[in-house]
Amino acid sequence: HEKAARESGALWNGLISDQVALTKMFKQHANGPLIKMLDILQEGGIQAFDPIAHQYLPSKLYSLGTSERKATLLQLPSPTHQEAIHRATVIEEFKGFLRECDHDRYVKTHLLINLQDRTSWREHARCAALEDLQHLDEFDPLCVVTLAKDTEFYHQLAPYAQNHHADVFIQHFKDHLQDSSAGFYFPVSIANQLFPRFVDGVMATIHRVFFSNRNVLSREHRLDFIEIFYLFLQLKLIEICKADSFSLTCKDGVD
Repeated sequence: HEKAARESGALWNGLISDQVALTKMFKQHANGPLIKMLDILQEGGIQAFDPIAHQYLPSKLYSLGTSERKATLLQLPSPTHQEAIHRATVIEEFKGFLRECDHDRYVKTHLLINLQDRTSWREHARCAALEDLQHLDEFDPLCVVTLAKDTEFYHQLAPYAQNHHADVFIQHFKDHLQDSSAGFYFPVSIANQLFPRFVDGVMATIHRVFFSNRNVLSREHRLDFIEIFYLFLQLKLIEICKADSFSLTCKDGVD
């Protein structure tokens, strides 16, 4: 299809050929969230952002833990409703789930690891709505933290691209973790258990075990360092919150 589009030289033919190729590919995933969203867009029926209402229904992926405690990972899109870019609300279905946690036999606490970008004007309202919800007494079963996954530091782009010195990189990482304007958010009770002892210890261990205490880290190594730390951080958050279920929640739940 790409060859035919190039030979025609017409933009419209290129768009059509791409659509044909994508349609053929998507037939292998007929029930996927992206397919449903594309169908809704074609029908022109979207008036607001609300992935649960658009049938991006949560599902259980797997469980992890020990004989004493087990945590279940739920695939969960952002449980919010948004009609204006500056205003978002948490949907009633998710609030109902949290209220039921008080009486549920298996789920008493849910940890929502929010992967949306709180530094972006497009996503800040959804982040704020989720972060604020846990401070209401009736939603005690909820713990929300926000991890930056789409910032210059996370991708090690300018002005951090040339920071090859390990000590400088690690110090920047610690500074960003404690700065909400850098895309991270931790409730005070959780932050007190992370900083400085846990963060310092894990970063020092990662540097020693995975990178042999090298003084210089390439960009690829720094990206690996961030992902390894995120993994240990997520496990620590499950432990701190005593979570029975948790979710790595991005905007649409398709990451």
